[in-house]
Amino acid sequence: MASAGPLFSVIIPSYNGAALLERCLHSLEKVRFPSHRREWIVVDNGSGDGTVSLVQRRFPKTKIVRLSRNLGFTGGIAAGVAAAEGRYVVFLNNDMRVAPQWLEAMEEALRGSGAVCAAGKILDKKGEHIDFIEGILLFDGHALQRFQGARAEHFSGLSTCPTFIACGGNMAVRKDVYESLGGFDGDFFAYTEDVDFSWRLHAAGFETVFVPEAVTLHDHQATSSRFGPYRRGFLYERNAFACLYKNIDEPFFHPLVHLAWLTLMHRTRWIIALHEPQSLGALESPFPPWSGLPDGSSESALEATFLRSPQRSWRKTLRRGVDLLRQGELQTLWSRLAEILRDRLRRGKAQGAFLSNREEILWSHPYVRSQLQALWDLSRSMARLNAKRRSVQRLRRVPDRDIFRRFPPWVVTTYPGDEELFAASWFRDLLPKEIPFRFASLEEVHGDPPPAQRHHTDL
Repeated sequence: MASAGPLFSVIIPSYNGAALLERCLHSLEKVRFPSHRREWIVVDNGSGDGTVSLVQRRFPKTKIVRLSRNLGFTGGIAAGVAAAEGRYVVFLNNDMRVAPQWLEAMEEALRGSGAVCAAGKILDKKGEHIDFIEGILLFDGHALQRFQGARAEHFSGLSTCPTFIACGGNMAVRKDVYESLGGFDGDFFAYTEDVDFSWRLHAAGFETVFVPEAVTLHDHQATSSRFGPYRRGFLYERNAFACLYKNIDEPFFHPLVHLAWLTLMHRTRWIIALHEPQSLGALESPFPPWSGLPDGSSESALEATFLRSPQRSWRKTLRRGVDLLRQGELQTLWSRLAEILRDRLRRGKAQGAFLSNREEILWSHPYVRSQLQALWDLSRSMARLNAKRRSVQRLRRVPDRDIFRRFPPWVVTTYPGDEELFAASWFRDLLPKEIPFRFASLEEVHGDPPPAQRHHTDL
């Protein structure tokens, strides 16, 4: 009888990470799993460090997919899935090392649970602290790794259990399901693509399980640190908002999208204040006085508020934006902000749109630029993002109301100024009352659990 092909196709995207990749592939050589039931696929994202020759020389049985340029983690995964022959595709970061029982644990959990997707446990490179055991969705599309940094010994008794997010650095998913749902969004490049896909998976009626025995050791951010703070910050912010916009279903779409956009603007103001303090005097001063508009002016309420209103500070503008967004003017707002930011970001500096012609602000700090770039990119990409939303919602079988009963979204103070924002009455008013949000600080999400929660058999 002809072979049915491998069960697992393990896909490892890599970009100029030959040394990390070698350690990863060496650990795969020690995996206890029949060779005819698995295959290793390295996707080289246009590296210039000899990655291909290393794999050919050192690991000749590994399949290599070569890309002419760096398409990011999402593009690398897409190329690997296209070349995969297994029933399940398994995604692995190149800075991971796997335990010998890794694939055995994945197979057992998938076979025994009925789930189509499995998320493994990720520890730090010494195996002493938690990197990933549970991902939590935040109200604005961001996500966090719960208990990250906690001592691994506190979680020795975990058992396979349902979970919401499968971390893209150590996950397995049935290939036909992955492809039917569109896979990772190629526009994301890196970061939050796994949150976006996990949400779509649950909305389509499928299950994901956490598999504590599918252990990998992670050289944390050994690859992603090469992005630098500007590119990494931009991808975090843009992708989180896109994730929320695509996936949240209609009953909660308007309040949460509006709230996420206002949160992004609020955080941008705080980041500017922290990293460009020389701009504070100009930004907090009143807008230049404008003569009153004549009766019958064609100026929109949005332009009058954001471009013409005298004596209005950034903070007052933000509050006024709540009322406009409730009226459904979000897309118009994005378009106007894009016009303001476009030319200035290309030059690497921005002249204050609300300042007189004599004043200029240099926005050069990478955190500031990443925030502004995210605002601009989202503004100009609305047609594409809206088309994606329609496609995602057509595949929905389970409402978010039901998903959130099982996996409540969180409101976590993670950025400067979040305490002020989350305490505001207008912020609480915009949170849908039907969603059982969980409120916490970042310290409560990360780190060691209370003694009473240690060594539990599920999360």
